[in-house]
Formats: sequence, C-alpha cells, structure tokens
Amino acid sequence: MTKNADDSVPHPQTPPQVRVGVTTHPPESAKSDRQASGSSAVWHFEIGEAHPLLGSDGERTDWSSSDEPDWRRDELDTVLDSIRVVEVSDAAISLFGLPMDREHLLTWPVANLWPEQSHAALADILRAVSIKGDDAPELRHIGTVGWLDAVSLTAQRSTQTGLHGIIILTISGTVSAASALRELQSRQDRWRNMLSAMPIPIWQVDAVPAGKILDRLAENGVTDLPTYLAEHPALVDLAGEIVLVTQVNDAAVALLRASHPSQLIRSVEYLFAAAPGSHLRLLQAYCSGLPTYVEEIQVRDLVGHLQDVLFMVMFPGRGRRLESTILLMIDNTERIAAETKVRRVEADFAHAARISTLGELTASLAHEVKQPISAMLTNAETSLRWLAKDPPNLAKVAQLNQRIVSSAQHANDVINRIQDMARHRAPHRGPLNFNEVVVQAVSFVRHDTDEHDIRLRLDLAVGLPPVRGDRVQLQQVVVNLLVNSAQALKSVGDGRREIHVRTFVPEAGIGLCVQDTGPGIPEGDLDRVFEGFFSTKDDGLGIGLAICQSIVAAHGGTITASNAAAGGAIFDVVIPVTPADTDGGG
Repeated sequence: MTKNADDSVPHPQTPPQVRVGVTTHPPESAKSDRQASGSSAVWHFEIGEAHPLLGSDGERTDWSSSDEPDWRRDELDTVLDSIRVVEVSDAAISLFGLPMDREHLLTWPVANLWPEQSHAALADILRAVSIKGDDAPELRHIGTVGWLDAVSLTAQRSTQTGLHGIIILTISGTVSAASALRELQSRQDRWRNMLSAMPIPIWQVDAVPAGKILDRLAENGVTDLPTYLAEHPALVDLAGEIVLVTQVNDAAVALLRASHPSQLIRSVEYLFAAAPGSHLRLLQAYCSGLPTYVEEIQVRDLVGHLQDVLFMVMFPGRGRRLESTILLMIDNTERIAAETKVRRVEADFAHAARISTLGELTASLAHEVKQPISAMLTNAETSLRWLAKDPPNLAKVAQLNQRIVSSAQHANDVINRIQDMARHRAPHRGPLNFNEVVVQAVSFVRHDTDEHDIRLRLDLAVGLPPVRGDRVQLQQVVVNLLVNSAQALKSVGDGRREIHVRTFVPEAGIGLCVQDTGPGIPEGDLDRVFEGFFSTKDDGLGIGLAICQSIVAAHGGTITASNAAAGGAIFDVVIPVTPADTDGGG
C-alpha cells in the first residue's frame, strides 16, 4: 500500500521566500548537487529495477514513446516501489516536509516521499527519459506541489561516468503565499494531532532565548560552558524564566493534574522546582553536545503532589532550531513503589539472616563479651588488694583502673557491634575503611574458628581506597562468607583447615576474596549457589549467599563463586569506588 508523503509528520517549517528555479545543467553528483543547486529541489533516481515496468527494455508494447500511459494504481505503486532515491537536495527535503536525516531518508520507497497526486507525473517523466534515445531533458508541468505553484519537472539522464542508470530530476516553481500558509498550517495541524495522541506526556518548548545566551557566551570566549553554568547559578535561573513551553499534549495535562493545557503553557521553571540541580545538568548536557538527556526526578503537580518521573529531553542539536526542543516524562510512581517494596522485603530477609547468623555464633559472641568482663573482674580484685595495703599503692590502683576502663570499652564495642547486627534499621551509606569492616567481621567468628581448629589468615591490602556503603550490610557479607567457609571445613577430617581472607585493589574498586580448603562447591551447583532458598547443606536455609548477592548488587558490585584448582571454594567480591568515595574514609 502506498503511503502519501503528505501523511508523514514533518517538523513545522517556514516557507522559503524565493523562487525555486530550474537547473539548466543539473549537477552530476551528490556533492555538486548540494553545492551548486542553491534553492533548487533536486532528486537523483536509480531506475535499473524499474526498466521492465517503464517499458525501456522493449517488453512493454501497450504504449508508444509519445503516449503517456494510463497508470493503474497497483501498477503505479509497483513502479515507484522499484525506483531508488540515491540523493536528494535540502530544498527538496524542505519542499516536501521530509525528515532531515538524509541517510535514513534514502532507504524509504519513492511513493512515501512524493505527494500521491504527483505519483503519475513522476512515473511519466521517468518513463519518458528512460525510453529516449538521447540525453535531452524532458519537461512536465504539474500545477501545485507543496507551497509551489506553476510547478515544472525537468528530468534527464546523468552522463557522468559511473552514474549510468541515474536520472536527475529538478523541481521548479513559484512560491505561493496562500499555498505556503496552507501547507504550513497542514503540517502544524498534523504535528499537533500526533502530539496530542501520544500516550507519553510531552512538552514542546522554545529554547531559542537560552540558546542565544549560550551562543553569546561562546562568542565572548567562554570555552567550558558546563563549568561556567555551574559557577553562575543565576544564569541557570534566568534560562528557566525565559525558556517557554509552547505546547503540551493530553498525557502531560493528566500527569500534572491540570484542568486545561493553558495552565502548563508558561516558563519551564515549574518542571524543575522539585528537582534542584536538574536544570543545570540539562543545560550542561546540551552544551556538551549530547543528543538526549535522561534523569529520574520528581515534579510537583498542580495540586501539590510530588510525582516520580523519568525525565527525557531530545535536543535538536547544536545549530538547529531550538524552538523544537521536546521534553518527555514517564510516570515512575508505581515502579518506584514496587522497587521500594522489594527493597523492604530484601531488608527483612537480610535482618532475618543476621539474626540466624548471630544465633549460630552464640558461643563466639559469649566468648567475645566474657573476655573483657573477666579482665575487668580480675583487675578490680587486684585493685582492691592494692588499696588494702598500708600505705595503699595508688599508682598501681590507677594503672589497674585504666585497664578496667579499657576492658569496659572493649565490652561496650562488642555489644554495640552485636546490636548493630541485630537491629532492624534502614541502610545508611557513608565512606568506609573496608579493611576495618573485615577485621570487625572476623572478630565475630574468631572463637568459632579457633574452637574447630580452623586457621583464619588475613591478608589486607595497604592503601585500600575508602568505599561508600552501609557498614552493617557489608559486615554481614563478610560474616556470611566466613560462616559459610567455616561450616564447609567442619566436614574436613584431620586435613588442613584454613580460611584465607584477603582484600585487594582491582580496577576502579575494592575487592574481597574468601577462600577455604574445604570440599568446594559441586560443579553442577556453581550457577545456583546465589539462588534464594538453595543450599548444598541438608540443614541450610539457602538465604545467606542470596543475601550476600543482594547486598553487593545494591552497592553496585559483583560476587562470584568458583573452585580452587587444589580444592576448596573461592568467593570474590568487587565493589566499585566512585571519585566521591575517595573524599574520606570511615
């Protein structure tokens, strides 16, 4: 089925206020076409496949060279579908209101590019040229095309070497103000109808005033516009005031709970009021030459509610018409609510896993607390004996009391760490010294590993960069991996029982490796060890490693499992470090 070119959706154009003249000697190449044709609308057609249909190979006998064929609709569609456009001038693109993406345009069927009422005239003149015995031009007068009146088509074969089979066609005519206005109005109406029907909220804005300011800054020697904008927030505020919304669709009206589109036709300030910094980032993206800008922001609707949206801007490109800048928003409220529920469930599982782990480490925790309490008791009894002497040895008593204070602080630290692990709270991200996280986690399992004759070897990298994360969650990852290895080693007989814990610095991140000398992971289970409720142990819940993966993923990292060549399981964790993370440690 043939598509009418007038049914396509063009960008509104201003009609050229010139006469489009005939090119007496049409250009012979794409490059010379654009350079020499000026305002002429020029097309280059390749008609090799259309020869049998046009009668130029002698197969058609139902018309003569002087007769114009009476085209049937299906026959005309077949002819035009077999003709390929190899070049088209800017004036032709503008005349027919076609998209400016020339490379994409050349893949379209000819029938989609020309107005339907001119299809027969185009086929007639191409046929006439194809069956001629010489290179003389053919001329046809066809009335009105686009905003041109008294239109003439001039076509002739290309005589340039290597362009055999190419016909060059030039359109000329006189610009009609009435036709131009009708054409412009028609295109604008189609654009508005398409915009209104789109189910995605869309804003069309006129950013020309802001573009002029940015161009003026560049002319005055400002080479780094993104940095300049960050240093001059008043300029960003001014851009928000002078950039105007010119059109919105029904979906935008519904999203912001407006009663009429006119409520949204104003400066764009209201779109960024609930998202500080987003307007600056948008302008910086444009100045950096990006074709699009995407960010998750919040926008306040007209009844005062905050809406979570995916905010997208499609720039027309530097040097293009900024009044056609398009803004889109996709309502993210339901997706973010669903993600919040998922995170809440994951947090509940993580909390349950911590409680379960603490239960397994009861002996270790009791030993951790008992140690400083026993030390306090011994030092207190010794202190009393020194006080009972005559005269009392106050210096010794002071020394012993200092030891009591240190032991009490140690006990308090142990209890605080246990409470942190047991407490159900929202995650808190901050800069952390990951080596300290590992050492604290080791302290939880140290008694358990000692009791089962498991050697726990630490190999901590020097100069590890700080990482931004939640201390308790990352500590839980380390504890889970250590407990997992310790449980695997309990099945090892009199062989070597060892857990090697090391930190390292991979590219742009921090790494943790926990390796044991146990039986390893069955090869068939390597791809499943991080699945929820999957366990290789008969009494395992199967949530420990799944929780580890969830926590690591939430920190933007990865965790993998493998087996060592000499036996035993290896778990590798890598967490990325951003430039902001290196600003401080924890």
